[in-house]
Amino acid sequence: GGPLSSPPQQGQPQPPHVFVGTAAINGVLAPEGTMVTAWIDGQKVPGAEAVVVSRPAPLSGGDAVGQALQPLGDRLVRVWKFDPPSQAWSFYDPRPAMSVYSTIDKISKGDFLQMILNAGQTVTLNNAERTLYQGVNFVFW
Repeated sequence: GGPLSSPPQQGQPQPPHVFVGTAAINGVLAPEGTMVTAWIDGQKVPGAEAVVVSRPAPLSGGDAVGQALQPLGDRLVRVWKFDPPSQAWSFYDPRPAMSVYSTIDKISKGDFLQMILNAGQTVTLNNAERTLYQGVNFVFW
């Protein structure tokens, strides 16, 4: 391409994979704020760093996020939220076992969400009726 050629097209960034677990130092859970790095077969995994965080309350439906998404019921599989300034993804998983790992703490006007449903439905979310489909749905809150 010459000087007037179009810039390469970039698609929407894909959500990251979710790996969850605990980190221990000498058999004791790592304290909040500890940087944890993933290693596989003695090799550091690029981009697999995380800071240990604690959640004072589970995100399983009683919080603002769970209440906002409650109309989706058991059709909701997962929600991803993309933050353009930080280029970071966060997620919400409604299963009680995943509540301590969910990282979306609020949904605000203008948020870009990727909602994954196991069945389609027409539902009112954030005072707007929306038709959502089985699979991936993109929603501006």
